[in-house]
Amino acid sequence: MPEKPPSPRDIRREAWREGADAWEDSTREELEEQHALILSALRKNALPIGPETLVLDVGSGRGRLAQMLSKDGLQVVGLDARPRAQGTLMQAAGRAERMPFRPGQFDVVITALLYDEEVYDQSIEEMVREIARVLKPGGLYVWYVWSPDMYDRLEALFKKEEELELVQTPSAQERLVVFKKRTHA
Repeated sequence: MPEKPPSPRDIRREAWREGADAWEDSTREELEEQHALILSALRKNALPIGPETLVLDVGSGRGRLAQMLSKDGLQVVGLDARPRAQGTLMQAAGRAERMPFRPGQFDVVITALLYDEEVYDQSIEEMVREIARVLKPGGLYVWYVWSPDMYDRLEALFKKEEELELVQTPSAQERLVVFKKRTHA
């Protein structure tokens, strides 16, 4: 019996596994844009940029963005299914659907390129619920998107998560979606 040809999804997954590190190395400008936009979002929402602010970078890869934010004085922890950070970044191994952190542990959670069911076996709904769980009340979830339509595709899913309040939608100039975790009286 002839071998079944790989599906387009399998091809994308394999290409990402083989090329993730090279891609991360080639995205310096994109990384600098993410860095600047995240800092801007923290300032706009009156979060201090210093060691008192604990940030979780979900899907941190080699930790380049997390290390940039650490140099700004933020306390940053990375989480990745394949942790491969270099340097002094504290990085945990784990999946975004089951984070190994306490409820309400982080002031800020950041993600970029996290939601891609074509490449990863993932439950986006569980990921969003976990992000809300590990955020402190009043904390921010900052999501860097490739394009504004990326948020449009997942908007209904995010609206189901009652713990998160939408603060900023993406535009062509600022490709960030920002949520604030609700505080309950």
